[in-house]
Order: sequence, then C-alpha cells, then structure tokens
Amino acid sequence: HYYNGILPLEEDEGFLTNVIYGSRLQKMVEDIKEYKKRKCYKDIYDYIYSGNNQRVLILYGLRRTGKTTLIKQLISEMSSEDFKRSAIIQIKSSDTLREVNKDLKLLEKLGYKYVFIDEVTKMDDFIEGAALFSDVFVACGMKIVLSGTDSLSFMFAKHHELYDRCIIIHTTFIPYYEFENVLIEDCQSSIIDNLLDYENYIEGLRSKLGKAEKEIGQPAHVIDMR
Repeated sequence: HYYNGILPLEEDEGFLTNVIYGSRLQKMVEDIKEYKKRKCYKDIYDYIYSGNNQRVLILYGLRRTGKTTLIKQLISEMSSEDFKRSAIIQIKSSDTLREVNKDLKLLEKLGYKYVFIDEVTKMDDFIEGAALFSDVFVACGMKIVLSGTDSLSFMFAKHHELYDRCIIIHTTFIPYYEFENVLIEDCQSSIIDNLLDYENYIEGLRSKLGKAEKEIGQPAHVIDMR
C-alpha cells in the first residue's frame, strides 16, 4: 500500500532515522500557517524552486530564531504534488551518516525531491561526510536543506567538504524592523515598548553567545544595536 503512489502508509520500518512525511508531516506544519514570515524565507523559497544548482542549503542559528518555523512555512504552502514529495528527517545524536545515507536512498527511490534534515550536526560524522549531500543526492536532482545550531560544525563542513557547493543562511541576527513586523504580536503597541522588547532580545542573544564563546574557546561578537 502506498501513500498517493509514493510512500508506504504504515510501513516505516524501512527507515533507520526519524523520517516525517505524509499525514505526520501535515500535522506538523498545520499550526504555523498564520505566522508571519522572516525576510530570509524568500531565499529558502528561491533555493527550493530554482534549477538544480548542485548545492545544498544550510540554515543555521541559535535556538528559537525561526529555523524550524521557516521550514514548516515553506512546506505548508507547497502544492499538493510538491508536498507529497517532501520529508523532514529529525536527527538524534545516536544517528550516523551511514543511516541517513540509506534513508535518503530510499526516499530518492520512492520519488521524494525535497528533504529537510533538522539538527544534522548532531551526527558525530557529519563534518567529514558532508559532501555526500551535494555530490550524491543534490547532483541527482534532490533539494536538501540542512539545519542546526552548531555553526562551527557547519563552517568546518563548508571549508573542508562542501566548499562552494552550499548556500548559507544565518537566522540568529534579527534587524529591528523584522523583529517588529514578525515577532511583535500587538502591532498597536508603542515603539518604546517594542524597543524595550528588542533590547531584551539582544541582551538574551548576547548572553547565549557568551556561553557559546566559552564552549568553543573563540570570541563571539554581537553588534550593539542601542
């Protein structure tokens, strides 16, 4: 039995990682249709619907800066035909590149084209094997979006494996005009209240980057917006 002629309805045992598609994917994305979009949404959209440019898209930034929401928004607005060819792979730290490779091969065999791999840097062997995504699957016509919070791993992957075969979008820094348009729910609130909210956002971001600096032993910089 196949889901719209593409994927088995209930037979998930063929997958080695957590692959979300079909009705599970529909439930996952239906709660964000009313969310406003960040400016970088257009860059992701353009990547998905451009010609085969032989590159993967890397979407990275701190937690709660909109990475997963951007992916859900894109999937929720796909045509029914494109939706049926889309899947999200949610990576756990116990997953390996070998397992993801097998799942991507199965998705490719079943006709899937748009694959979003969340928290891909949790895999211990991601950096040394990152070229797999561009050189094998994107080269065969897939569009692959890699997302995660570990910017250092993505930078190593770019400079040692992917080179110019990736497009990078950074979600951490949010300009004030975008903060006001996307994140402020009450559009009638005063600009002073909004600026105070934004200052709190910047202070929280500075604190998170300070912790990241201690973990990686390298300086992290935040532009002072005040």
